[in-house]
Amino acid sequence: MLVKTDTFNDTTDEPNETFTLSGTLTSNGAPYSDSGIATIIDNDTPTITVGDPANNGIGDITVPEGDDAIFGVNLTGVAVGGTLTLTMAQSGVNPATEGTDYKVTTFQYSLDNGTTWNNATEGTAFAVNPGDSQVLVKTDTFNDTTDEPNETFTLSGTLTSNGAPYSDSGIATIIDNDTPTITVGDPANNGIGDITVPEGDDAIFGVNLTGVAVGGTLTLTMAQSGVNPATEGTDYKVTTFQYSLDNGTTWNNATEGTAFAVNPGDSQVLVKTDTFNDTTDEPNETFTLSGTLTSNGAPLQRQRHRDDHRQRHADHHGGRPGQQRDWRHHGTGR
Repeated sequence: MLVKTDTFNDTTDEPNETFTLSGTLTSNGAPYSDSGIATIIDNDTPTITVGDPANNGIGDITVPEGDDAIFGVNLTGVAVGGTLTLTMAQSGVNPATEGTDYKVTTFQYSLDNGTTWNNATEGTAFAVNPGDSQVLVKTDTFNDTTDEPNETFTLSGTLTSNGAPYSDSGIATIIDNDTPTITVGDPANNGIGDITVPEGDDAIFGVNLTGVAVGGTLTLTMAQSGVNPATEGTDYKVTTFQYSLDNGTTWNNATEGTAFAVNPGDSQVLVKTDTFNDTTDEPNETFTLSGTLTSNGAPLQRQRHRDDHRQRHADHHGGRPGQQRDWRHHGTGR
């Protein structure tokens, strides 16, 4: 005699399970019994994908600097008693720094599509159960003011189900939103506006910078300009062409066209050149200091003119990183 019963093909990872069929034969009033065991072989393998929450955890994510990065950790076949462990790490060619660029204050997970959030601890497992199909994981990113390349970090998740680990990871790219600026001119006005200098005094320009990237450089050049151009080596830059990164406490010799290092936090570079006190009556004469800040490989320059009568002609040429923008300011010698 054959005896048949069905088994249910569920989607939950579980150990192989057993049940028993017992039979009792009664013959001539006497019972004779036996039993047999059936083992149901589980055919479910859990899965985990970490990435885009809108695409079932498939694909990496991008996040504007300053916004929360939200990953989807998608699960299938979770067994009763399953756990999930999360870790984050810097990664890629331009790695973000934990605690500075990401995970500054926030590292949380949600089991109910973002309605409630629970604080997560890296490397510490928390419970997941059959039916938990997506875990959202959130961390903050820091909106700094430094020009930098887009940076990346990784979220890794390990699902432990029936004692077996299943892992995946996804990458978040933080999109930098900082554009450096450079202004060259009046050091008392954040580099805005041109300068005048009595003949024989030093001409001191302010080169004001924001958002300088690590590895930034500044290149300085001088040139005669205007209707009554001063002559380099005769009227200006006779013996002195220097720059200071510490508000004039120390001065370094500059070489035209040769870049020198500037760093995040360098907000004003003072540039000094001498003018020659001759005995010749002449009109006020002008010369230009041009500065080029190179930050993340992109040159930033801008142009502003001032004539000999000290009436300003603002001639702005806008641009974006990757384009050249000239910031030139004229000193007027008397």
